[in-house]
Amino acid sequence: MEIEEFDDASDLRAVSDAAAGIDTILAEAAVEKAEGIAVKSRAGKIDTREEARVRVGNDMDKSVFGRGGIVDQTTNTADTVDAQGKSRIHIGNKYGGKGIFDD
Repeated sequence: MEIEEFDDASDLRAVSDAAAGIDTILAEAAVEKAEGIAVKSRAGKIDTREEARVRVGNDMDKSVFGRGGIVDQTTNTADTVDAQGKSRIHIGNKYGGKGIFDD
């Protein structure tokens, strides 16, 4: 019940980290909820120009998914994307590590 309102992988990781060593049941519950998190991201028309950067999706730290690996249920879509000048477009999810937006 304590994590019922959480639906963000980063928030769940913070809860798990904070509870580690203090409340192992809460820490485990946060990890388990993050493992099955379902997210839908959608963007209509994205229009950008110089120094354009676009991401439709999620940037998740892979450590939040714990022992079972990554088991998310996400759907990411973008209908129209028109980016210019040093464009970096990422439609989907990133699970830790360096991404296309990291310089």
